[in-house]
Amino acid sequence: MENNTLRQSKVRNSSLELLRILCMFFIILRHYSAHGGYEEFTTANLTAGVVLVQMISMFGRDSCSVFAMITGYFMIHSAKDTPKKSLILMTEMVFYSWIINAILFATGQVEFTLRNLLITLFPMIWGGHWFVLAYVIFLLFVPYVNRFIKALDKKTFTGLLALIFVFFSFLKTFAKAGWEFSDFDFFVVFYLAGAYIRLYADDLKYKNSINLIVMLVSAALLLLTVPVMDFAGVITGIDTFVNMAVYFRDYYCPIGIVLAVSSFLFFKNIEFHSSVINQSAKSVLAIYLIHEGMARETIWQTISPNANYLNTPWLIPHIIIKCGCVFFGGLIIDQIRLATIGRLTEGFINKKYPIWTEKCIKIRDRFFAFIKKRQKKNSVEAASSNIE
Repeated sequence: MENNTLRQSKVRNSSLELLRILCMFFIILRHYSAHGGYEEFTTANLTAGVVLVQMISMFGRDSCSVFAMITGYFMIHSAKDTPKKSLILMTEMVFYSWIINAILFATGQVEFTLRNLLITLFPMIWGGHWFVLAYVIFLLFVPYVNRFIKALDKKTFTGLLALIFVFFSFLKTFAKAGWEFSDFDFFVVFYLAGAYIRLYADDLKYKNSINLIVMLVSAALLLLTVPVMDFAGVITGIDTFVNMAVYFRDYYCPIGIVLAVSSFLFFKNIEFHSSVINQSAKSVLAIYLIHEGMARETIWQTISPNANYLNTPWLIPHIIIKCGCVFFGGLIIDQIRLATIGRLTEGFINKKYPIWTEKCIKIRDRFFAFIKKRQKKNSVEAASSNIE
């Protein structure tokens, strides 16, 4: 009985894995909108299709926020071997960069230049996968961030998050003030939010229906900002309103932050187990790697170009089918990789990582020993010169 209970407690809750899958689909929808090759939207070309394309982009960046919160929620108590996790993810980035870009070069979809070759060979530096790059880098800082977090009491941590919200979200959204944050800052902010939930909000007792209501209301408000701004543009004839119809989709928007947090809390409080969902969730970052980077123009503007369907009755079916193909195509490709070369690569890294770690520790110890020796020598020389 005890062994069965222990095994059940180690089974990963599939609700957050399902949330990660849904978030990746929303990210794909955003890419459909952002990279579709459309001309600039103005009051002159505003149509129902334009409004729909704007609306489907509204949840993409909030989905990135959810990914960062999930990372904080799980890693605040489990941050072992984060360099190894970064290394495994970098090998995945290199694999897809080499394979996909080789196909693009061979088919003439991308021009073979020195710049594109460097992007292909070193995707962790120039790959254009901003989210994955931020994730890889941030993993290296997780042990230090965790130590900082655990040094704070609840009151101080709450005050820190409130201060961050003022400058990161409120002032940035409504006054264009605050700081000009980077992708790394973004990850820090939402990692802190996920860690706070794990440390202090898990024990709060309230009905999950509250999370659902807040999630639905904030999602509706976020979507409504699009037609409201577009309508203002039509009434006034000012194109700026149409250009700003998606202004509130950025991840520092207060409504988007409320949506991200309430979505996370809602799914966290649901518990079920599905091996299919858990296995599929392992591929969500790979789906991102497969359809972004230099492949984005080919996918969204060359293969069944998005812009061709903008003002046609086929727009909605095109969105569903194309985004579905991107998601499930990437899922199938990565599941094959996981079962073959991914297993071999991860096994090799797991085997060699302790050896590499030991060598790095030795190099570090020799370096500090050298510095200490030099400092001691300098101290002796200084003392001798003082005596003289």
